[in-house]
Amino acid sequence: MSSISTEEQISNNNKLSYLKDFNEVFEFVKFSVNSIYEMKRAGLSLMLHGMPTRVGAYHVLGSNVIAMNSFVLDLVKKYSTSNDEYNAYLFTVLLHEYLHSLGILDEFVKNSLVKNAQ
Repeated sequence: MSSISTEEQISNNNKLSYLKDFNEVFEFVKFSVNSIYEMKRAGLSLMLHGMPTRVGAYHVLGSNVIAMNSFVLDLVKKYSTSNDEYNAYLFTVLLHEYLHSLGILDEFVKNSLVKNAQ
């Protein structure tokens, strides 16, 4: 398992701040995972969906969809102090669900991968 250097973290943070929407952030998530772990999955779609606030997003095992909570996303957008903050939220949530879509279901394993990718 690989991890990224401090310089790469700074570069990625700079890239993240210029992304315009959740589709661009999702492309960056996929690029980051493939760069670090050499894992990828084609054919996934993003969907906005209203759901309880305790759920940020979900991926149904075996499906090709990641659903993001539109209500929570709107709240994060409204109360974010910067585009960086909003994109960081998107990156973290999408990374979590993308790793699940790759078959990483164990939360401990997934959390360590997320930690190394950020």
